[in-house]
Amino acid sequence: MLRNTAILLVLFLISSCTTYQNYDEEKSFVFEINDSSQIAIGSDSWTGTDDCSAMAYMNRTETGLLLTIRVQDDSVRTGNEFSYMNDGVEIYMDLRPPRLRKKNAYETGVFQAVVIPLPGKKNVAPIEWFPKNYKSEVTGATAWTQLFDSSYVVQLYLPYSSLKRNHFWPRTYFSIDIAINDADSVNRETQMMWRGKADNWNNPLNFEPITVVDEKTENQRARKKKPDSPNILLILTDQQTMKAMSAYGNPYIHTPNMDALADAGIRFTQSYCSSPAGSPSRSSLVTGMYPHQTGVNYNGEKPDSSLQNMGQLFRKGGYRTVWGGKWQLPDDFPHTTGQDSIPGFDLVNFLSVEKTNGNGSDTDPPLADAMVKQLQRHPDEPWLMAVSFQNPHDIGSLAQKPSAFLPAVNPESTPALPFNHEISPDEPRFLKDLRSPGNNANTLSLSQKFSPQDWRNYLFQYYRMVEKVDKEIGKIIAMLEKQGFDENTLIVFTSTHGDGAASHKWAGEFSPYDEVMKVPLVISWFGKRFNTEVNHRHLVSGIDILPTLLDYAGISAPSNLQGQSLKSIIENPDTSFREFLYAEIAPDAEHPERMGKMVRYRNYKYVQYSYGSLNEQLFDLKADPGEMENLAYQAKHKELKDYLNSQLNQWKR
Repeated sequence: MLRNTAILLVLFLISSCTTYQNYDEEKSFVFEINDSSQIAIGSDSWTGTDDCSAMAYMNRTETGLLLTIRVQDDSVRTGNEFSYMNDGVEIYMDLRPPRLRKKNAYETGVFQAVVIPLPGKKNVAPIEWFPKNYKSEVTGATAWTQLFDSSYVVQLYLPYSSLKRNHFWPRTYFSIDIAINDADSVNRETQMMWRGKADNWNNPLNFEPITVVDEKTENQRARKKKPDSPNILLILTDQQTMKAMSAYGNPYIHTPNMDALADAGIRFTQSYCSSPAGSPSRSSLVTGMYPHQTGVNYNGEKPDSSLQNMGQLFRKGGYRTVWGGKWQLPDDFPHTTGQDSIPGFDLVNFLSVEKTNGNGSDTDPPLADAMVKQLQRHPDEPWLMAVSFQNPHDIGSLAQKPSAFLPAVNPESTPALPFNHEISPDEPRFLKDLRSPGNNANTLSLSQKFSPQDWRNYLFQYYRMVEKVDKEIGKIIAMLEKQGFDENTLIVFTSTHGDGAASHKWAGEFSPYDEVMKVPLVISWFGKRFNTEVNHRHLVSGIDILPTLLDYAGISAPSNLQGQSLKSIIENPDTSFREFLYAEIAPDAEHPERMGKMVRYRNYKYVQYSYGSLNEQLFDLKADPGEMENLAYQAKHKELKDYLNSQLNQWKR
């Protein structure tokens, strides 16, 4: 009976509508608001369906969604000076993907449209969006109203092109609620809601899920979907410490695109690089082995040619493999000269040779644009695409050329100094030597003259560089979704190594402290749901990236890989993983005797340096997350230190 009534209502409404055509499509929903259980406020004043009631339905058209609401009201009032009492409809929409709707929060992607019928018969009505910002408005939406003697009609048109914004558009469904406002007098206000919940406006879990299918897009996505061979997108930044991302709890930075990846997948909080230097760490990311095994102990070295890298392994497994951006093994930005200059990868030349010598602010935007074009060309599947950005590595230029960077408008608003900003009085000789001129002179030694405000400006500039690269990442993800690749693409986001970020008055790389050693690691797959959002338990490393990707792709991993696939702990967070995590430091090729080795075990980190009177560090990271108290020379920790020393020596052998 309800469906028959709806059909009659469709014919009546569309026949009197001069703005929209009659689309003979299956309706996503048809519902009525017509009883006391649906009244959110003013229930004592409601006198029945003639007083105020409504029916609504939605049509799916070729270009968008058409929501039609017919309201029966015995005393339609418009233009009331008390705007909150104006008769009209409020439409609450949750356009977040299903993976985010488990969060009962009124946030970006959840918003409210208010449409009030204006005096007169037929009107193109203004739409008021709340909250008022570009992320919560459907910019292409239009509304139409028509008044009758004791009723009115509101139609809201939502074009697909406006809904398909980055991470906020209905794949096949979204959630909605509708409120009908009825104000018969100044002293009387009634609001009726579809779901009948007084607090729906800020509780999206009370909204009703609506199925909406864009057949053209879904057919395209279905043709591309090959469950046994997922596409893989590897996104790398350079010198991004783990905490330089708002999803990791940093209030001084805004990284919506990185955060969206974290919301869509799993984020690791015990994620380490294999070396706090660019080339060695990259060699581990693409080979699944430690730097001393790849032959890349220092920046600017080339990996052992006998080892198979990521591109070679995936190409043998039937994947198309593409690399764009920074390589640093040994050339920062290699260019093709008739054949691939990176073994196993088709190389994307996104800038001329002379222009790739600039900063990340110059190279990252054209790199993102070039990789977007790669996705637009409908690459054959399955594919592996690596996008390697340079920023926030530009921070290394700040100490040399501070005038080249725009200062904060209000210096006092710059990030506060970290709680572990001061240098430990018992700092090992190895680290003291790195601070001296001639060792990393471009960044670390020059920063030793920084004032507290200089350090705060360092953090301010650093976070702005991260935000710039976040914007470029957004371009890639948006095109991935637009082309229909998103639901069959595994996305890994990480960084080569971190930055001192003013902790211990350290700027740049080469430090064993967590600010440099820990990097963000996010693994997302929009077409799948992982069992947990954040993994605090397991110790993971850059050497684990390649085995993880091979595992998901169904490609056998070489037996000599040192990394382990993370798939088991992603699918079952209670699974046991590694007990010890190792890393190595080799800062100066001219002094190969200067070396450092690190082992992480449970809450403890032990570091051993190749020389110096104070050549050991031991930290309890649970009690001392800032690594401010060295326990290595305390008698009560000798047994633990000796145990970790033996484990480290065994690994070295």
